[in-house]
Amino acid sequence: MIQRAPLARDRAIIILSCAYALRRSEVSLLDRSDVHRDGITITLRSLKKRRGVVSRTVSLYPEVPRMLDEYLRDRKDSEEALFTTYDGMRMSPDSISAVVRRALERVGIKPKGSNRNLLRHARASHLRPQGVDIADIKDFLNHERIDTTMIYSHIAPSELQDRIPPPSLT
Repeated sequence: MIQRAPLARDRAIIILSCAYALRRSEVSLLDRSDVHRDGITITLRSLKKRRGVVSRTVSLYPEVPRMLDEYLRDRKDSEEALFTTYDGMRMSPDSISAVVRRALERVGIKPKGSNRNLLRHARASHLRPQGVDIADIKDFLNHERIDTTMIYSHIAPSELQDRIPPPSLT
């Protein structure tokens, strides 16, 4: 999906959205200054109902700085926003969704209904089967409550059967 995206901007949006399981609004909120010049960290911001803007700094996965540099190298404007539209304005969450939708369609995936945070949900859904603890997934997704994260705790029936011991019949 990343390789088929025609624009460096779109490739950067896709990799950030997927790698860090970002909400479309979190991608929209990113500023150039959030990508730290050390090249190994990025500050992510979320809008929380009760707490306002919440920031956290995370390490960049190895492939991310290269894709961001590829995108930013061609930017000649002084707009603070990391991702901009063709006319130089900050991309809205809806614009971010459109980039993801087009990328999915290029690889033959036609999502049904809303794909607002599809890459976030896909990333989160793959963590539990890989053995990541639900509390760690909660922190990774920046959820306030564990019950919000529990939708990602599904276990395959075969895995569930392996985890639950047979009844003692004696």
